[in-house]
Amino acid sequence: MDLSKIQIARRQLGVATALFLDNADPVSVHCLACGAAEIVESIGYHSDTENFTGHILLEPVWKVMDERFFG
Repeated sequence: MDLSKIQIARRQLGVATALFLDNADPVSVHCLACGAAEIVESIGYHSDTENFTGHILLEPVWKVMDERFFG
């Protein structure tokens, strides 16, 4: 079975979500969710788009929250 990277990340995140909602093994939830995040970050990096981590590191959270809530 051939799977794309995004399909793999989606499956990892789906299983992590199911385990989390079932209150199952938190280590497995964390590993699966972080693995999916790494794949998505890598895809974003190689497609020259701003990824979540880059956005958070460049924009202070207080500034984003201030603009959204206080105009």
